[in-house]
Amino acid sequence: MQRIAIIDPSSRSLPYDFYYIQEVSKSYLVDFYCSNTVFNEGYIDKIKKLNNVNVIKADISNVSKSKGVFNYLLLLIKITFKKYSHIHFQWYIFLVIEFLFFIILRNKLVITFHNVKPHSYYKEFYFPNFILKTLASKIIFISNYVQNEFIEIYGKPKKHYLVNHGVFPLNTSNEKVINKKRELIFWGNIKPYKGVDVFKSLIKSSSFNSCSFRIYGKWDSSLLDLKNELSDKCSIVDEYLSEQELLKLLHTDSVFIIPYENASQSGILYSLLGANRVFISTDKGDNGFFLKKYGLEKLLFNKENISSILNAMNYALNNYDMISSRLKEIKSDFLWENIDYKNIYN
Repeated sequence: MQRIAIIDPSSRSLPYDFYYIQEVSKSYLVDFYCSNTVFNEGYIDKIKKLNNVNVIKADISNVSKSKGVFNYLLLLIKITFKKYSHIHFQWYIFLVIEFLFFIILRNKLVITFHNVKPHSYYKEFYFPNFILKTLASKIIFISNYVQNEFIEIYGKPKKHYLVNHGVFPLNTSNEKVINKKRELIFWGNIKPYKGVDVFKSLIKSSSFNSCSFRIYGKWDSSLLDLKNELSDKCSIVDEYLSEQELLKLLHTDSVFIIPYENASQSGILYSLLGANRVFISTDKGDNGFFLKKYGLEKLLFNKENISSILNAMNYALNNYDMISSRLKEIKSDFLWENIDYKNIYN
C-alpha cells in the first residue's frame, strides 16, 4: 500500500479529517499530522484507532504564536524528509514558512480548498490561493460551489478533483414530534462573519415575540459586547459542545438558523443534514447552492429583511416533516462511502 501524509496543522477540522481519513485508510497507509487541541480532541483519539493510520501530534495551535511557529517548522522538516507518494494539506496556516516547503514538495503536494478565500477576507481575489493553485500538483474542492467560484476567480488548476464534504452521521432520533417549537437555534463557533448579530433584529421585531432563541458555541473575543447585549433575551451557551452535548442538541425538532455573512461553505450544513435537522440559511456559498439545487430555496432568507426571515421560518415550521424527509433522501448523495477519492492518489 502507498503511504501518504495528511496534514491539518492547527486541527481546524478534526470531524471532517476523521471521516475523510476513515475512507482513505481503507486503501492507503496514512500518517496524519495535527496539533494538540482542546477543540474536538476526541476525534484525534478516533483517528488513532483507525487501521493503517499513524497520528503525529505537535503543539502548534494551543501554545504561544512563536512556539507554535517553531513547532510547525520542525513538523514541516520532518514531513519533507519522509518518503510519501503524496503530501496532502487540508489547510495552510502560515504561508511565510510553508511557501519554501511547498516549492520543495510541489510534485507531491495536494491541497484541499474548503473555502474560496478566508472567511474574514472581503475582497474577491486572495493572492495566496492563486500562488497555491500554481504550486500544487493536485487541488481538491469540497463542494461544487467552492470549485466553480475558485476556478472563476483564480483559473483552472493543473489537476483538480471534486471530493464533496460528506455528512457527519450523528446518531440522532428520527421520532416525529407533533408540536414544533417556535424557536430558532444557532450552533457553531461564533465569529464576526457568522452573522449572529441578526438576533438583535429578531429580538426587537414584534413578529418574533412568540419565538425563543438559543445560541450554542464559543464566542470570539471581539463579539463579547454583542453576547452581553443578547444575553437577556437569548439562551446562550458560550463553550465548545462535547459530542454528547451536541447529540442532545441535535435531537431538538426546532429550526436551526445559519445567518452567515461571508462563507463559501459550512460544516454545520453537513452536520444538520446528517442529523435530519431542518434549517434556514442566508443565500451564501454552498448553503445557498445546496438549498436551491434540491428545491428548498424557500428556506433561504435575506439577513437584512425581517419579513424574509419570518417567511423562511414559517415555511420550515409548517412543512417540517416534509422537509425532514426530503433531507433524509438527499443525505444519501453525501455519504462518505459514496465519495470518490481514489483517483487523487494514483
